[in-house]
Amino acid sequence: MPVCQQCSRYVANGRTCPSCLSSPVIQTAIEPSPRDDQKKDEMPRVGSLGPIDRPPVPRLFVLDDDSDTDGECFRLRQAKTAIGRREGTIQLPHDPDVSSLHAVIVRTSDSSGSWRWRLVDQESKNRTFVRVDQHTLSKNDHFRIADVEFQVSFSNDNQILMTSLSPPYELLRVSGFGPWTLGSDAEQSDILVSSVAVNPVHATLSLRNSRSAAQYDLADNMSRNGIWINVQEWDMVGTTEFILGQQRFRFELPRTLGDASANE
Repeated sequence: MPVCQQCSRYVANGRTCPSCLSSPVIQTAIEPSPRDDQKKDEMPRVGSLGPIDRPPVPRLFVLDDDSDTDGECFRLRQAKTAIGRREGTIQLPHDPDVSSLHAVIVRTSDSSGSWRWRLVDQESKNRTFVRVDQHTLSKNDHFRIADVEFQVSFSNDNQILMTSLSPPYELLRVSGFGPWTLGSDAEQSDILVSSVAVNPVHATLSLRNSRSAAQYDLADNMSRNGIWINVQEWDMVGTTEFILGQQRFRFELPRTLGDASANE
């Protein structure tokens, strides 16, 4: 609306202000008042428009070898999605470490009507691994520091033993009360894990005493390639990363469903 340069009053029409008879009159935009901006800030946020009476559709990314986020995307609309080297909805014929039928993702609903997705290993030869921030180790557990796999056992005096199932196939005996650091730098880490994919200080192992026996907690140290635990079944809540054979996957729920708590 035109505004008089002399008295700053709005002018309905014409080039001369009828109040002070000044000219010229300029065209200007009406700036929102601070009160209008405050109202915008106080408005409630509105969520995305989503399905009401059908399951949401998660995305599963078969990750590119050089990426943590990009890859071939599959939208999981079926109640069951099978993954394998020769069988299943998603087949990986080029990966010799993937079993013919390695794992399935199953969609179920609980008593409250909420939808759940579970990753289930199909007795695969090389196991199914899920990325976690921390984990309490048990006898015969398998876990990975990046691409180096270990199996856990305990000595007669309840000290933890870790057998490397990746070259150079070492038996690591952990003694003392810790905590111990694991990493690729022998000067910075107590337990050397040799791999270019392992951070200099990758993870921490700590002793936690319980009433029955000593327990050992493994925790990631904000590493580039994470720690991974062997699972038979795993409830996938929010974003979940897992490995079958040599292939990494990333499972993503729609954002409106990704705020629930995880397995650990």
